[in-house]
Amino acid sequence: GLKLKTLFPKNLNWAVFDVNYMRGKYYLSTFYGLYVYDEEAEAFTARINTSGEIQSPHAAGSIDPVYKTELTGDTLWASTHRGLMHVDLMLNTGGHHLSHHDQFKPRGLSIGDDRIWVGTELGLYSFDPGSSSWGHYNMSDGLISNYVTDILADEDYIWVGTKLGLTRI
Repeated sequence: GLKLKTLFPKNLNWAVFDVNYMRGKYYLSTFYGLYVYDEEAEAFTARINTSGEIQSPHAAGSIDPVYKTELTGDTLWASTHRGLMHVDLMLNTGGHHLSHHDQFKPRGLSIGDDRIWVGTELGLYSFDPGSSSWGHYNMSDGLISNYVTDILADEDYIWVGTKLGLTRI
């Protein structure tokens, strides 16, 4: 008895990498940006590119992958192929923070007390929003593998899943 509804037009083959929900809105991370779906309106209301620009949902979508999102307060953080993107959901403003590494392939995202953590194929990155500075950690710093698959930051530890197992920081 479940009612199923496909949100994207059929035959587009748009992979959805992540889904997040807050206050009646779904945030869908796709290969073509971040799409906002309003459940009350039953329609897409915005497309957000990796620079944090809020656009019409009908704006021409170019390849602009958004991989993982995390919501904290009124801010949405997202990992992208270029680094991090953020959007203030109350003010409808956004921006981006470019990674200093060209081959930034995010695999996980978690928000700690004062840092944003991003896993990649090249190790673990941390971003400090206060200073807009990046840190990088890899096997020489104690990771069991540089290929990070997922991350969880809790009050005491950063849990880093990798191709070869788990590292706790």
